[in-house]
Amino acid sequence: MRFLFLFIVASCAAKSPSHTLPLQPSDHTAIGKEVHKKINKVRRKHGLSALKWNADLTSIAQAHSLDMANRNYFAHVTPDGVDLQNRYRRADFNCQVPAGPRRFLTGGENLHKGWRRTGRVTYSDGRQEETGLLSIHDVAAIAVEGWMNSPGHRENILQPHWLTQGIGVWMAPDGAIYVTQNFC
Repeated sequence: MRFLFLFIVASCAAKSPSHTLPLQPSDHTAIGKEVHKKINKVRRKHGLSALKWNADLTSIAQAHSLDMANRNYFAHVTPDGVDLQNRYRRADFNCQVPAGPRRFLTGGENLHKGWRRTGRVTYSDGRQEETGLLSIHDVAAIAVEGWMNSPGHRENILQPHWLTQGIGVWMAPDGAIYVTQNFC
């Protein structure tokens, strides 16, 4: 009887999802566009102009999200010391947004790390089951809601001087989703 029990447990474990389904390149783009749309809705709600989509900023943001996913860190500064201004310079991107007399903004960045899976249920017999995948819409909504609930991120989103934004999204093998939002 003990042998049978071990066999059943092993059989159930084999049926549990062992990895998260990767995002497709079109999903990365779709999440970025959805974040862009939600950010502009928030800005309009606060009486601010919509931000234009900027392909160059999106490339910079995408590269940072990919780097964080590949090297397993979550920060504005890479492990080797590359910051936002370095990333802009390396991409030959110049950001100088007038913000008052003789004052310019040179870029801003928001980061979000979330998960593709909504959670895991553990049953009394030890089985574990994933509860589902988040939709593209949900991933975007969670990122924007998180930023709006954080004073520094909210300040970036509601900065009246920004004109454009780029959104880069990448999913790590463990299911972590990295979203980078760059402003100019």
